[in-house]
Amino acid sequence: DEECEKVGTEWLIQQSRELKKFGVPVLHYYTLGKPKVIWNVVKEII
Repeated sequence: DEECEKVGTEWLIQQSRELKKFGVPVLHYYTLGKPKVIWNVVKEII
């Protein structure tokens, strides 16, 4: 549902920021057929 997607997206954004902060050079996401989620994450962390 939409609320789960929103919570998951926010968690993924936070986790991605932390990984970048600690120097992880590449992030890989498994989208489960929901590329919109990854698009939103990428917009937030670039």
